[in-house]
Amino acid sequence: MEKNTDIPFKCGTPVDGEYFTAREEECSRAVDNLRGHVHTVITGCKGSGKSSLMLRVQRLLREGGSPFDAIVYVDLSSVKTVDDALSVFVESLLSQISRDKAERDRFRLAFLQDEKGTLSILDLAQKIALDRMCHVVVMIDDFQNLSGLLGKESIEGLMRLWESHSRVVYCLSSVLSAPIPVGFADEVRLHDIDAYEWSRYLVRRFSMTGKIISESSCTTLTRLVNRRPAYVQALARQAWLRTTRECTGGIIMAAFEDLVSAQDLIFSFLYESLTDKQVNFLRAVRDGVTSFYSSATFNRYDLGTIGNVKKLKESLEKKGILKTDGRTVSFQDPLFRYWFSNI
Repeated sequence: MEKNTDIPFKCGTPVDGEYFTAREEECSRAVDNLRGHVHTVITGCKGSGKSSLMLRVQRLLREGGSPFDAIVYVDLSSVKTVDDALSVFVESLLSQISRDKAERDRFRLAFLQDEKGTLSILDLAQKIALDRMCHVVVMIDDFQNLSGLLGKESIEGLMRLWESHSRVVYCLSSVLSAPIPVGFADEVRLHDIDAYEWSRYLVRRFSMTGKIISESSCTTLTRLVNRRPAYVQALARQAWLRTTRECTGGIIMAAFEDLVSAQDLIFSFLYESLTDKQVNFLRAVRDGVTSFYSSATFNRYDLGTIGNVKKLKESLEKKGILKTDGRTVSFQDPLFRYWFSNI
C-alpha cells in the first residue's frame, strides 16, 4: 500500500474529520442540547479544543437531520472592541441566515433604522427568526472576548434576553476564567483527553505515513503538553517533521524545546508585565504548593497578606496564566510552564 506523505497533524486552526479525536460524549451532549433548545456553553482552558468541538457540533447538526433552518457560526477570536464584536455578530447573522442579497439588505436597513444599543443588536437573531418564521442555532466562538468587554451586569442582562428567545438557541465557547451566569446554559467542560486515546491516535497517524512512534513515546509527548489537544497537534507535527523512521523521546524533546523557544519573546513580555508578588505566586504553583495560606508558604514565597493570595490567583487566572480545577491550581499553558521553570 502506498504511504501517505501529507503531514498528518494540523495546528493553528480548529480541526475536524480525520484530525479530530475523542470527545464523542461532549459532542453528543452538545448536539442533544441544541436539538432540545437547551442553550449550551463549551468551556475549557487554552488549547483544550473548544473551537474544534464547535466545528464538529456544527457539522453533526447539519448531517443529522437538523430541525434548524439555519446554523450560524460567529467567530469572535480577533475582536478587540465591543463595536468589532457587534459588527462580526451582525454580518455573520445576515450572511448565513439568508442567501438572498435583497433580503439581507432589507434586514440591514431595518436594523440600521432601529435602536443601536448593544442588547438591541444582540437581539437581532430572534427578530430575523420571527420575521422569517424559522428556527436558528447561533454558535459564538470565543465568547469571552465579548463578555470581557461588556462586563458582568451587561452579560447578565444579555443572558436574560437570550433566555426569552423562542426561535433561537445559543451555543457559546468560553475560557474557564470567563464564566457564564449560572442557569443560562448547560456547561460542557472540556477536560484533557485520556492518554490511551492519544496513544491510539498518534500511533495511527504516524503509521499512515510510514513512520513509527511507540506507546511510551506517545506518553512522553502528551505528558509534556498536559494532553491538551492544540498542543499535542503542534508538538506531534514538529516531531513528525523531524522523524525519518521512528520518533524517539529525544526527537520529541527537541521538538518541544523548539516550540518553547518560538514563544520566547511573547513569554518574556508576559513575564515583564507581572508584579513581584505574582511571580512569587507562580513560583509556588511551579513548585507544587497546595497550601497557599500556610505560614510556611507565606514565609518562603513572600506572598503578602492572606487577602492578597486570593487576588493574586484571580489576577493570574484573568491573564490566562493559571487555571483552577477544584482545589488544584496549575498553569494553563504547558509551554509557558516549562519556560517559566527554566528562567
